[in-house]
Amino acid sequence: PEMQTNSRDHPEVKRQKVENASFRDFYEEVDFLEWRNGCKCVVDDNRIMRLPLVDLRNLDEYNRRHLLAEASSTIVHLELSSLQSGERSCELPPRNVPFALLMPVTARQEVENLFFATESAATKQSRIPWLVKQVIVDSDDMWKQAKQLGLLQQQDNETAGLNTHKLPLSRLWKPDIMVEMLLSPLLKIKIEKSFNCSKDPNGSNEFVVWDLGCGSGRDVCFLAEEFKYQFQHLAADEGSTSAMMPKLKVIGIDNHKGSSRRCVPLWKNRMVNDITESKLQDLKKLVLLNDEVKEQKGLMCLYAIRFLNRRLIEYIAKDAKLPRGCIFATSHFCKDESGEWNWDHPKERSVLERKELNNLFSSEEKWKVLHDELCKDGDGDHGRTLIHFVVEVI
Repeated sequence: PEMQTNSRDHPEVKRQKVENASFRDFYEEVDFLEWRNGCKCVVDDNRIMRLPLVDLRNLDEYNRRHLLAEASSTIVHLELSSLQSGERSCELPPRNVPFALLMPVTARQEVENLFFATESAATKQSRIPWLVKQVIVDSDDMWKQAKQLGLLQQQDNETAGLNTHKLPLSRLWKPDIMVEMLLSPLLKIKIEKSFNCSKDPNGSNEFVVWDLGCGSGRDVCFLAEEFKYQFQHLAADEGSTSAMMPKLKVIGIDNHKGSSRRCVPLWKNRMVNDITESKLQDLKKLVLLNDEVKEQKGLMCLYAIRFLNRRLIEYIAKDAKLPRGCIFATSHFCKDESGEWNWDHPKERSVLERKELNNLFSSEEKWKVLHDELCKDGDGDHGRTLIHFVVEVI
């Protein structure tokens, strides 16, 4: 179940640094059965909920034995050292979402310093701790409990050392709601319709998606995972060879030099580095982007999430030589029908007018509007209005 919560409701989020205060005041140490029985969380109806569990043990320990997730459980392996280095910290849930930890017995101090500190060790700036509600300490008793319930996966000598992660991987984070609910289903349908591996193995089967202003690369990662998992099943169902399968590529484009450093480890750890790519590109330089558009084969979709460059959008609408069937989609802050914007961030000049996109793309005969709706669900508990806008070249 979704456990997005309002951070203002959580006393843990309001913690202030208290000299000599114990971090153990902030979480409950539980055994496996107690975690499985659930935790009372501060949500709308005070339900008892089984918290998502982050397994912090190293990869060798995880591969040797790990917990199996039931239908109502989310268990994700994120090695403690990869979180301390920052390599996989973007895979943790938002800081207002409660979760539990499976902690190595010797790592308590490191875990407490990472998850409960109210000051960044690197910048010395104040920060909100993660909302860890329960901690399970790795022990033989825990594994005995899991085995009795049939929830223990162990490797034998033949499989020892192999990576046991299989798609689809569990995740604690969520992609943008438009990418998840609109764009992903639309693109998967388009690819399936365009590609018939049993009848035309020599036909065009290259499909490329661009994320304009990709940031940390989560949406790229989500789409790549969805595509890869879907077409693994397609290959199995059709008896296709790898040469007959679609050539998929999801490319994250950003002008920030640090974007690639964040994206590439995420994609590798999520097992989609073979169908993802990071490009450093100044999206304000439309001449360079125009050259990229001309040279890109199989461009199926361009999308932008909370990234507004009006000159870029106008170029896409009027001048970009995009193939028939190509999708452009965006999710960004937008005024409602009243025309008012009563938020300090973003500034009003960086907010779309309600009909701005529709008027722009409808003025060009080559575009068909597929979706144009306002939404508040994609902005957490802030309540700011966003537009979900999708068009297709006809």
